[in-house]
Amino acid sequence: MPVPVEFKTLLQSQVKDRKIFDEISRLIEIKTAGNEQDLIKQNTLLHEYLIEKLEYYKERLRLLPDKKSPDPEPLNKLFREIIFELGNNI
Repeated sequence: MPVPVEFKTLLQSQVKDRKIFDEISRLIEIKTAGNEQDLIKQNTLLHEYLIEKLEYYKERLRLLPDKKSPDPEPLNKLFREIIFELGNNI
């Protein structure tokens, strides 16, 4: 089981852009001080940052090699052989 990480420590390790870090910290302060139902105006800077990150990871994912599922036939064959042997030994 992974060791819990304090959110601020995780944030500092992942967000290198100071403006983005400050905006995230400000958003956390606003959400912490408000009610759960409070709505706040969308932050354009954070929105653009998230869109950029999504595009980055989509591209990274596209570049990963396809992982094909292994051929199930060898296991199916083994299963049939075992069933056949069991049937002959009854």
